[in-house]
Amino acid sequence: MIVDMVLASGIKKIKLYSNNLGVVPAFWNADIELTITVPNGEFLFTNTTENLQKALVEDKLEDRVKLSVPHYTDVLKPNITKPSNGEFRDDLDEDFFSMLGYLNDHGYPFTIHIYPHLRLRELGYPIEFGIFEGVGVNKSFSVKDGPIEYTNIFDVTYDTVISTIRRAGYDLDVMVGQVGWPTDRDDYSSPYWAQKFYDGFLRKMAKNEGTPLHPGPLEAYVYTLVDENSRIAGRSPSDRHYGIYKYDGTSKLNLDFTLKGRPKGSLLNATGITYMPKRWCIYNKSKPLNDMAKLKRQFDMACFFADCSRLAYGSSCHGLDLIGNLSNAFNNYFQSKNQEESTCDYDGNGMITHENPSRENCEFELQILATMTNKGNNEMTKTLAGDAKRLNMGLQMTTYVVPILWIWYTLL
Repeated sequence: MIVDMVLASGIKKIKLYSNNLGVVPAFWNADIELTITVPNGEFLFTNTTENLQKALVEDKLEDRVKLSVPHYTDVLKPNITKPSNGEFRDDLDEDFFSMLGYLNDHGYPFTIHIYPHLRLRELGYPIEFGIFEGVGVNKSFSVKDGPIEYTNIFDVTYDTVISTIRRAGYDLDVMVGQVGWPTDRDDYSSPYWAQKFYDGFLRKMAKNEGTPLHPGPLEAYVYTLVDENSRIAGRSPSDRHYGIYKYDGTSKLNLDFTLKGRPKGSLLNATGITYMPKRWCIYNKSKPLNDMAKLKRQFDMACFFADCSRLAYGSSCHGLDLIGNLSNAFNNYFQSKNQEESTCDYDGNGMITHENPSRENCEFELQILATMTNKGNNEMTKTLAGDAKRLNMGLQMTTYVVPILWIWYTLL
């Protein structure tokens, strides 16, 4: 189901944040270029890569398989506004530069994760600078770096990385391992702004125009296919909401990954999804709200084990009243436990309802039937009813970001 959905949506490359043997076979014979990750200890890069390189040579795959290590933009010195001024942080140790040398010597790319809306906040630029189209009062905003004039934050960030690598004495191709725009959690994170970003970004990719310092095609992976409700939100409160699909495979955006100008709405929804019974856990309104300390403990418990990020300020469920907040938290936990009745008790403060309590812009989710959770190696794998194993996945499939080594090849 997932493979069919991906292919029908025009997606030709997938990056798995796992080498799970229950997932990889789903892509065999699918004509999809696959990137797979393997764990890599922070100080074990040389041993890991040397072993992988030796295996590739022995299997005569060294010309087809490449290795790389992903990095966030925080490897750069902060608050750099012009690409030509780019530098790596002073506190990066010799292991980091040994890794650069290894990639350089073997012709492997340097991989960078770019989150445009976070870069806009870091540098204080207007949101229009992140979506590839100047609108409103900021239509004339640009960044000038010598003879070059930059019109979007993606190009600024990408060229800053290139300039920084060159300043350090290396000549590496740069691959974008993650790029995307979240749809929930703060004022910049919404389906409206995400749609604007992807419209501009996909137009740019279709033109193969590259950037001022890297004209021509470049490789970038959209982050991510499905929202990650178990991800530890570390870099931004919106970390769990980068998916272009909701948790149940329903598309949130109208995107054309074929880059051929197909009509909007070309993303296909997942089919064959079976939901659990229409039951939601809400606050029992017959109970008085007179023990706030107890209610807070119950709310905190539910949100400790389930995802309540959409209740935060600026998110889609922000603005619910006290009963609405408690109900949403109770239901999140109830659904995460596959609707076990005992998880909707809360000493009588919870009750099960068959009436959908969703409000405008605030969905009370319903769990997918027959899910099986298997945690290990920093991944979460779910088995859906009637489907092969499926990761919380994207055009990059991922749950948690850990030090990793990437290998990628084309499945035949």
